Amino acid sequence: MENYYIVVRLFILLLIIIEINSHLLSVINLIRHGARTPQSFPFITKKLNYGHFKSQLTINGLRQLQLLGRYTNQKYIKQKELLKVRYNPNDSKFYSSPSQRAIFSGTAFLHGLYKNYIIKPIFHNEKSNFKTDSIPPIPDFNIENKIKYKEIPLHIKNSYNNKIFHPHKCKLTKESNEIIKEMGFIKRRIFPDISNDDLIEAIDDIKYHLPYLFTDLKPEEYYTRTFLSLMNSYLKQVRPTLKIKFDFKPLTKQVMRMTNIEKHYSSRLIESKGIKLSASGFFSGFINYFDRIVNNDESKKKYILYSGHDTNIISILTNLLDKDYLLKKCLEGKESVSAHNFLIMPFASSFILELHSNNDAYGKLENYFVKIILNGEEIKEGLHKDLVYYESLGGFEYNQFKSYLQSRIDPNYDDIFCSNDDDFDYTK
Repeated sequence: MENYYIVVRLFILLLIIIEINSHLLSVINLIRHGARTPQSFPFITKKLNYGHFKSQLTINGLRQLQLLGRYTNQKYIKQKELLKVRYNPNDSKFYSSPSQRAIFSGTAFLHGLYKNYIIKPIFHNEKSNFKTDSIPPIPDFNIENKIKYKEIPLHIKNSYNNKIFHPHKCKLTKESNEIIKEMGFIKRRIFPDISNDDLIEAIDDIKYHLPYLFTDLKPEEYYTRTFLSLMNSYLKQVRPTLKIKFDFKPLTKQVMRMTNIEKHYSSRLIESKGIKLSASGFFSGFINYFDRIVNNDESKKKYILYSGHDTNIISILTNLLDKDYLLKKCLEGKESVSAHNFLIMPFASSFILELHSNNDAYGKLENYFVKIILNGEEIKEGLHKDLVYYESLGGFEYNQFKSYLQSRIDPNYDDIFCSNDDDFDYTK
């Protein structure tokens, strides 16, 4: 019995030593916006969402991001103590896509992360028409108990030069009229075995439960893959809004998963310029921020937030995963809900890179390593062969990881030119 207690004590001591020798240094967090209104079926969508449609953040979407912010507070402030309870601008920087749903989601997330602070959007555009300092119409308006850095800036990328969040809207050069989305991707049919009979049966099942989606439509208009994909997107977007349960047949659910996966990944399974360009801006930023930590640069940051879209996370995942593994996951998604959800980022999804250091027993630095976390689950397998997970480290050795990211940055990325059509001065 005495030997048993000695072994237990030694094991606990070993765990403590490992914990002491591993230090979390920095976190980069890319989030997807919360639940939004659908773009399709505008009449119905307006009825459900107080007159609004076309991808506007809903109240449930706002709540999702507040809760995600609270979760992040618990993990990186209370548990791991990476950040202090009070916001420090020297420790963090927060970015958002210029889309309304991403801006509002980023704001809600930061309210969850730091609940006692005011979020101030910063539009990085000399001709921006937006002011962000309006206050209530109360004489001598003042907020009591002011503390230093009461406002937290959320930096919003220019809509007319958004190379990071929406590179597919940009051109390769000022002289080129070719759009990346059209010229840079190679499509591949993933599920050619979806029969016409299965398609009709699935659409009939949806029509039985939700006949109002088919009002004034002819059979030749809705018995198509395109219309099924439209309904699939609609149902995914209204699920967080409606209390009713969609009790579809197993075949219907399966066909919907297959068309959903094909929509997102048919152009991502074959290596192409578009795949690399879609993540080049993020990879460049990841290296930049982690290198500042490794080089002990004065401008280093402990926490970076990107408030973006599902396609941003999917683009990064596509570049990190081995293509055969990615195809395997796509095919598994036909039968497996978990495989489908791994590929298709639900609302309020979170992709995280953690940079750690590993020290020896004397406190001397041995290695920097990276952990990859998707929706709370660490990713260790299925990655490109040049990304090796070391169990002894508990992650991917940083220099090796950095080298791989550099190989995925397209050399033409700096030449991307985005249209400035949105840069219109409404004040004149």
